[in-house]
Amino acid sequence: MNKTPITNYLLNFGRTIRIKDKKRLTILTNLLSGQIHLASNDNHRDEQVVPFCRHCKDIRETAEHFLTSCPVYSLHRIRNFGSTNINFHDLCNKISPKAIVKFATDTKRLEDKYVCYYAD
Repeated sequence: MNKTPITNYLLNFGRTIRIKDKKRLTILTNLLSGQIHLASNDNHRDEQVVPFCRHCKDIRETAEHFLTSCPVYSLHRIRNFGSTNINFHDLCNKISPKAIVKFATDTKRLEDKYVCYYAD
């Protein structure tokens, strides 16, 4: 297995990714690389940003958490991945690119520019 999810994903689906819309392709690559507007990644850019999921308080909001385990998005996981219980490895090896992008757009989480900062 390769070190990064995006590398595994490209090995499995690279020849079948047929996303013509640049915005949707950007969503997919940013999610799989972890470089997306979620609290944990925002915290890497600005230490004053609280890195935790607003729904799960003690868990860092990473792409993996958003895609696989945040309970708020369980129904979206069922609709798009067929299960609420999916790990990141299976997501990167078994789920189609269109299903991942559809999940992300259906949740509207990435449209939300909410940022929580630590109080001084």
